[in-house]
Amino acid sequence: KTVGSNTTLAPGWYRNITVSGSGTTLTLTAPGVYNFNCITLSGGSVLTLSPVTQQVVINVTGTSCAGNTPIDLSGGSVANTSGVAANLLVNYAGSQQVKLSGGSSTYIVANVPNASAVLSGGSNLYGAIVANTINDSGGTSLHFDNALTTAPSNGTTTSSTFNSSYQTIGLR
Repeated sequence: KTVGSNTTLAPGWYRNITVSGSGTTLTLTAPGVYNFNCITLSGGSVLTLSPVTQQVVINVTGTSCAGNTPIDLSGGSVANTSGVAANLLVNYAGSQQVKLSGGSSTYIVANVPNASAVLSGGSNLYGAIVANTINDSGGTSLHFDNALTTAPSNGTTTSSTFNSSYQTIGLR
């Protein structure tokens, strides 16, 4: 499915999702679990959450993806304005390359332990990345969220729930 205009999705199972077009926004309703074969942001599109105080989990299978890239966020941006990385969890168990990009409100936990993660955008990415390898080809600053080392006490996560403190990690 190609999303070319602002769209809100409810939690559920979807196939390949491509969000395309400058300013085109795909909003994922929280709390919820989203299952995609592949997800791609292109042309300056935006992935966002609503409400931002609840967690969204994105599970990606990597089945039948264009360019063998199950997660490609490099052509757009992720807007998790909660400032809580744990509110956006992306899981992928396969070994194909994933592409992530930073931005002013990119708070994310990317759990892609068998994949190589390529960072682009030359901006900031807040949260954590678990990957086989990380290639910071775009000069993205990765800021680890120390609050991720403590489990939340309830289902609602806000900036005040966690005493988030971000530590900048240098990649070579």
